[in-house]
Amino acid sequence: MRESVQAEVMMSFLVSEELSFRIPVELRY
Repeated sequence: MRESVQAEVMMSFLVSEELSFRIPVELRY
């Protein structure tokens, strides 16, 4: 159970990081 929670945290972190990187790029072009 602890691994699934850690996996969800990692996914949410990667998604938020990807969004924070992708949004400025989309605004740029």
